[in-house]
Amino acid sequence: MQYWFKNDARLDESVLADCVALRDRGLKIVLATNQEHQRANYIMSTLKLADYVDGIVYSAEIGVAKPDPAFFTAAMTKTQQPAHEHILIDDTLENVKAAIAAKWSGRVWDSRKNLSDILDDVRA
Repeated sequence: MQYWFKNDARLDESVLADCVALRDRGLKIVLATNQEHQRANYIMSTLKLADYVDGIVYSAEIGVAKPDPAFFTAAMTKTQQPAHEHILIDDTLENVKAAIAAKWSGRVWDSRKNLSDILDDVRA
């Protein structure tokens, strides 16, 4: 497992910097991911993603994975925020469509843009 975790982890430093900047603007950033327990812990603790986000909602913890609508309901329960306060930026169109169906905003990840610009596009 450790071999898989170590060799499958690719943190994007520019995204991490964007997370810091967005949190400085007062936004809450929660990682919404399809992960099992040990990998979620590895991501947050070993890779120190907990230093850049305000929390994590992951499939093994809530018992359902994106794009299932129940994932988005469980995420809202965890964040205690209404649907219109959530924005999903994801690399899978199906997940973004499911978020939009759940009354969230959503965008497919575009690595050519920084995270702040994508969020500004959503809010425009």
